[in-house]
Amino acid sequence: MLELKTTASYFGGRDYVKTDVRRGVARNRGGTRILTLTSDFLIGLRNALVFECGKAADTVMKSAGKKWGKSFATRLAKELGPYYGVPLEEMPLAVFTGCLVESFNAHGLGKLTVDVSLYDKGVLVCTVENPMYAGMVDSNGQPADTLMAGILAGVFSQLAGRELDCVQTQCQNCGAPDSRFVISLEDRLALVEKWRNEGRSHAELVAAIAQTRA
Repeated sequence: MLELKTTASYFGGRDYVKTDVRRGVARNRGGTRILTLTSDFLIGLRNALVFECGKAADTVMKSAGKKWGKSFATRLAKELGPYYGVPLEEMPLAVFTGCLVESFNAHGLGKLTVDVSLYDKGVLVCTVENPMYAGMVDSNGQPADTLMAGILAGVFSQLAGRELDCVQTQCQNCGAPDSRFVISLEDRLALVEKWRNEGRSHAELVAAIAQTRA
């Protein structure tokens, strides 16, 4: 069994991000340059996509999120492996999910919780409190976090070594206390949006997905 080189959090402490004020550059512990995106920028990006792409804007956002999520996972593997002395894919599941949660917190993506209770059935459930777009935009009663769905799909696709999809099953913009997402194979999630629009709850959707064949 592989042992971690350290149990100290990679994202903890005040030195995770260091800023060179003279050069105007901020980098994280691994040397990766960090940029801050304001709420105005994120809202403007979404509005521009809606204006240019119409109903296809959510598809574009999700596709962009998935590409970024894969890149994010690749960078995590590159930085966390040497720090802990264990390749990311060989870390205990609890350690890996803990690192992912801390990375979301550190980068302002929202407070992430990963439910692995259905892992043996090929299903993961993620809860995100305060995701980027919930509460910032008017989504007309529809789920607002398609970018986050893409990010989660990209992260877990990259780490699993196979293409996975992610669908939002609950949204703060629709009156829920948090936003929830289900990750699995694309075929298993094909009917989730239809079921969600029919009024099925998050719990009902997860139960239905878990019963589908992998």
